[in-house]
Amino acid sequence: CVVMKIALVCAALGALCVAMPAAAMKVVLTGVVPVSGGLANFLPVPWPPGGFLQGTKYTASITLSRPALSVQLSYHENVCFNAYDGYGGVGSDCLDNWFLVGATNSRTAFGSFVTGKDYSDVFINDDGFPEGIEEFYDVDSGYLDNEFASDDPVGYRIVLYDSVPEPASWAMMIAGFGMVGGGLRSRRRIPVT
Repeated sequence: CVVMKIALVCAALGALCVAMPAAAMKVVLTGVVPVSGGLANFLPVPWPPGGFLQGTKYTASITLSRPALSVQLSYHENVCFNAYDGYGGVGSDCLDNWFLVGATNSRTAFGSFVTGKDYSDVFINDDGFPEGIEEFYDVDSGYLDNEFASDDPVGYRIVLYDSVPEPASWAMMIAGFGMVGGGLRSRRRIPVT
């Protein structure tokens, strides 16, 4: 029975480690910048270590020490695609997506965006030609546009973070804790005489 409890605890701990939600990425930039001609130079803009992940929800917030006439954080995503017609022809193009988080006449701005994810449904048809569409995504630059009514310096805090782990991950982690607790729980059994 003791061996069974040890095996159960080990299995539960293993499952718990596998199910543990990954730590959320968070980039925070703070400081004070001069304003010249109504514009401030907030560089660099927040950028995730290793770059933006595909198909991921990001949230950005901007807090300023005084109201801006306008403030806008934007990220540029390049989208390229190939369209195969099934007869040996292919069409290609690249497009721009902009993710914008901004506000007017405010000290704060908050918003979310989801990056694109590579996609392909290309297959070889009965005539031996490719048919379908494939798309490729890459977030390649970021900008912070702003305008202020005066040239007084402005303090800022810009935060960029990715989404919280999925509820299924949390549920699996909690179940793992329950299994560990159940495995560690000991009951005294009194023999019946």
